[in-house]
Amino acid sequence: MPFCSMRNPARSLAVFITAIALASGVGCGGDDNDGGGGSGPTSVPNGSRLGWNQAASSLQQLQSLTYRIYVDGAQMTLSDTTCSNQASSGRYNCSGLLPTLSPGRRVLELTSVLNGLESARSEPLTITILATATTQSSPNGSSGSGQSDGDPGSSSAQSAIVCIADSRECFNAEAVASGVRHPQWLSPTTDGRLLFVEDGKAVRTIEHGILVAEPALVSPGTNGRIVGIAVDRSANSGGAVFVAWTDLAADGPRLNITRYRELQNVLGEGATIVSGLPFPENAVAPLAVDSTGLLYLAMPAADAARLRASARTASDTGAVLRFTRDGQVPAGNARMSPVVAEGYSRPTAMVIDSATNRVWLAGDQQYWSYSLATLPVPMDAPGPWPHRPQPALRTSRDSQAPASLSVVRGPDTSEWLMLGSEGQLSRGTVTRNGGIEAMELLHFDPAMKAHSVAQGLLDSWYLVTGADTASATILRMTRR
Repeated sequence: MPFCSMRNPARSLAVFITAIALASGVGCGGDDNDGGGGSGPTSVPNGSRLGWNQAASSLQQLQSLTYRIYVDGAQMTLSDTTCSNQASSGRYNCSGLLPTLSPGRRVLELTSVLNGLESARSEPLTITILATATTQSSPNGSSGSGQSDGDPGSSSAQSAIVCIADSRECFNAEAVASGVRHPQWLSPTTDGRLLFVEDGKAVRTIEHGILVAEPALVSPGTNGRIVGIAVDRSANSGGAVFVAWTDLAADGPRLNITRYRELQNVLGEGATIVSGLPFPENAVAPLAVDSTGLLYLAMPAADAARLRASARTASDTGAVLRFTRDGQVPAGNARMSPVVAEGYSRPTAMVIDSATNRVWLAGDQQYWSYSLATLPVPMDAPGPWPHRPQPALRTSRDSQAPASLSVVRGPDTSEWLMLGSEGQLSRGTVTRNGGIEAMELLHFDPAMKAHSVAQGLLDSWYLVTGADTASATILRMTRR
């Protein structure tokens, strides 16, 4: 019976599965589809190899094939692929090195590519990645930037076990960057890297759990700041990253938005798509991109009245603007205006949840008793213009609006909206109709202040911690 094997240099593990068909229609087979011969998923450590039987009409065709692996539906890198030169019944034994994965149950699918054409995905293979040992140390006790001279997927930073005290959810935590000044706008990419803004002056990158030494971008403005960033994760985005930045004019700051292309941890080929908007001192301009690639901007009140041109709204109300990736007004916008909704006079954060098609918006507004609001996407339906955000979280007058928002996947199919404010993280479950329920404050063990969070690959998080953000630590958290 053909089989797929998971093996490392020390031993070989046989994993019998239902036919794992590749592009040529040949795979490996077995009687069970759980990846473990009926006894549950096979447990393997990181550093293991995936083996399969590949059909090809000739050795020349075999050598023309490349392979792609999908882990829990996300494309990742299958490196160091090798195949035998001798076929048995038209099949060649092949193997590749699995990417480094966070511990837990993982579902693998494989495809092959010939002349640019990708096959259908194979039948899934389920495995369990074993957790590596960690030490019980303070997660804020990292030294340096967390860079390592060893394997690029590892870090020399200290490790810890961090738990959410109330639910006893536990994570392996590695400090991947320390001494970071005022990190903001944690923006994960589709391949697992993390972009963020440091001190309003530079865009930094974390790759393979290591802080890249050189900034991806320094602030392009004269005496200005980077006040927002968003990664375009939509299909055919071409690695686009949008950066909102200010420049100092004679009569005050001006807001600009530039679209960059990210390549090898550098933001280049900049094209400024929005420019010269009057902007308040010390404000921010949260950005977000929806699943179709449209760009949303939460604009403070300084220039919102002119853009809105609506006498019925308060002059100090901000606005939510929507643009194409080239800075044009989308055809679906009402009145051919970039404005699609009212907003906070001082917005602080914005995120789009593609699963429920909602914009989540946080900020301060004199006439509103709520610091968190929601809007539908795409906001093309006829009706009053501009749209009025719907309250999602009512707060007292003296409370501070959330400084960060993020949508994070739970251990099952649930999604959480995570709010960071005053050194504390809260989370609530996102309902199917776009509401929030069961909002809870997260207490970490060991105790630490948590300022913001972002979803990494699979079940991993990036968490900003520290007594304050003037010298913060970024943790990579993988669920145990």
